[in-house]
Amino acid sequence: MPAVNGGRFKIRQTVSLGYGEQPVDMGSARRRTAVTLTSVMLVAAAQLAIPDVARPMEVPPRASEVVRLVPRQDAEVIEARPDLNRGESTILRAKASPKRLSFIKFRVPDGTDPITDARLRFSVRSRVDTRVAVHRAARKWFESTVTYNTAPRVMGQFVTIDVPAGKRRWVTVDVSRYVDGPGTYSFAIVGLSPGTAIVASSESDRSPQLVLTAEPPKDVVMVAAGDIACWPTDPAFNGGQGTATSCRQSHTSDLILAVDPDVVAALGDLQYKRATLADFALSYDPSWGRVFDRTHPTPGNHEYYTPHAAGYFDYWGPRAGNPTKGYYSYNVGAWHAVVLNTNCETPDVDCTAGGAQAAWLRADLAASAAECTIAYGHHPRFSSGYHGNENGLHDLYTILYQNGVDIYLAGHEHSYERTAPLKPNATVAADGIRSFIVGTGGKELRRDTVNPRSYTEAWDDHTYGVLRLDLLPDSYEWEFINDGSGTFTDVGTGSCH
Repeated sequence: MPAVNGGRFKIRQTVSLGYGEQPVDMGSARRRTAVTLTSVMLVAAAQLAIPDVARPMEVPPRASEVVRLVPRQDAEVIEARPDLNRGESTILRAKASPKRLSFIKFRVPDGTDPITDARLRFSVRSRVDTRVAVHRAARKWFESTVTYNTAPRVMGQFVTIDVPAGKRRWVTVDVSRYVDGPGTYSFAIVGLSPGTAIVASSESDRSPQLVLTAEPPKDVVMVAAGDIACWPTDPAFNGGQGTATSCRQSHTSDLILAVDPDVVAALGDLQYKRATLADFALSYDPSWGRVFDRTHPTPGNHEYYTPHAAGYFDYWGPRAGNPTKGYYSYNVGAWHAVVLNTNCETPDVDCTAGGAQAAWLRADLAASAAECTIAYGHHPRFSSGYHGNENGLHDLYTILYQNGVDIYLAGHEHSYERTAPLKPNATVAADGIRSFIVGTGGKELRRDTVNPRSYTEAWDDHTYGVLRLDLLPDSYEWEFINDGSGTFTDVGTGSCH
């Protein structure tokens, strides 16, 4: 686990590594480390011919898990018909003259790493002895539109393969040094002789495969809560130690240190009352700031009591995403996490279906190959608490539901609530989103709440604490951990959609 900070107010930075914000601890303001990413590509690999069988033979696993992927896209292009698209054909062909080339593209899902072995496999036949080469190819092409004139660039060659005349056979090419983690990988099959090599496409019953041997996805632990740190001038602040009934941010942060999670989801209203940078330094940082380098925050309405949430974005830096947006995503174990800016009533934030945040959310969820997804923001869509349902989140919640999101976390209500999985119309359904409202991070509990609604499965407004989530490859476990201020707890399990 990352080292726990000693409560000192430091300047911290992150380095963006492409997809979402991936944190890198850069230490104090006086220490800077250059981070260089190098991509190592394969220049040659061996090939192995396997006799023809009715179904593809399995590559013997070299680690604990074997993943078999079929192409997301494949197509043939023809020099003699340069504007023809053949994306839906059941065969792909490769020939030297007149030239025919075939392209195959795979998407390796998030969480499929580390990869210890990768093999491209395809079924091929020819009426005469012929030869083909397998290459890397540029990734920006689409099965439904690619033609010879728009074909992707063919790059480094893996291997040449002799295809003898006769019956169909499976060929396996080692591409381990190219396919090294989640992402998109594109291949080209190029003819080297007058004979035509015929490869079965993904539309056939002998689809190409990318066979990966990978370590199982790591189970990860997330801890979450919101509505956390008192204003340093609050009468109950008590040097940061609070009282039995208020300002308990130090006590709830002690729970986090005891759990020692991989990720902390800070669910907004992190620093009262106006979330200035000075207040963050005096209250939030000595408590929850001890796990700064594991925290992925979302802003609350109190963060926007300072114009444009300037104190919040100054404190968190790149960990909070683009300061003009406040929404971002990241991957944690086998899960994809989406962080929303739910301050829909501020002029800085648009939560409507036609807004920039909604467009980003659709694209982000569409690009994710994770089987399980968790989303969070400060405001709950459905709530039994003082504030009630946040109707301004209807459009964003609908996008989450349409894309199969499993869990939604929120704060705002100074209480704890767990709902049944809900559709956008608040109907309980197996494919709905289960919500956890965890506004129990320390500030104070609001005990003037309404009665729990029919879809509420657990409820408490008398106990401070944090929510622990064990995020497994296809399921999750939850536990509300109290800080001793009450006896309430909540434990259970759920499966991803």
